[in-house]
Amino acid sequence: MDDKERDVSFKSFLGPDCLRSRVTFTRNGQHFCVYCGEKSDTREHCPSKVFLSEPYPNDLPTLPACFECNNSFSSDEIYTEMYIDALKFLSGNSNALSDKTKRYMENNTAFNDAQTDLDNFYVTGVMPKREKIFRILTKLSICHMVYDLSEGYSVDGCSIIPSRIEYTTSIELSKHEKDDFGDMIKISDKKLPTIGSRVFDRIFVLNPVFEKETEQDTLEGPFVFLDWYDVQDENYSYVSWSENDDTIHVKIVIHNFLYAEVVFPQSIIQ
Repeated sequence: MDDKERDVSFKSFLGPDCLRSRVTFTRNGQHFCVYCGEKSDTREHCPSKVFLSEPYPNDLPTLPACFECNNSFSSDEIYTEMYIDALKFLSGNSNALSDKTKRYMENNTAFNDAQTDLDNFYVTGVMPKREKIFRILTKLSICHMVYDLSEGYSVDGCSIIPSRIEYTTSIELSKHEKDDFGDMIKISDKKLPTIGSRVFDRIFVLNPVFEKETEQDTLEGPFVFLDWYDVQDENYSYVSWSENDDTIHVKIVIHNFLYAEVVFPQSIIQ
């Protein structure tokens, strides 16, 4: 399969028609907001372009969202992007602030918060966590699990609340820890998503051949792995999967600096 064919198949939802109004967006179609379940009138890019660089990737993933929900995250998304950029710069992980951070500098507290948190980390070894960032990571994760797995969207106004959300930064992790975090997810023994969901384009089956040393040796295989989706190289990647207990896990890496994992409980699964 060449790159063009992979792009087409990944963007296409081939699952049940009854889910289309929840997991796809088309102009003049009838859709429901991924966040609140009300009728949608806008599309939500997932992730938001604030975390990406121009030129933006062609045909970014989109989901339906109502106008109110779609616009309710904007200021916190800008804060999160600026905070990450400022923390990278202040910790010596980048040589300069981005133009986006400079543009919003006068109207945002993210730079000062990043400086305060970094000072605290150098003194105590603990990096404080910010509620605005938790909120945006939850929002991003909702989009990713719905887009990839066709699960986790809001119905009848139900709030989608994670059971666990964690994030850390590159300055807190060793190279080994960062490499482990970015490994493909082994899903041989995990719950598979709805047939026709977009994530199937990144599922790979490997059946390696091992040479037995003795007759008692047992061989495990085949192996089923789920690969990450690199939305934009160096800027944004994620992976989402279901466990057998029906929890959904989402991992996100932003700017190769912020590493997050969000877990949603069984109760949110439709």
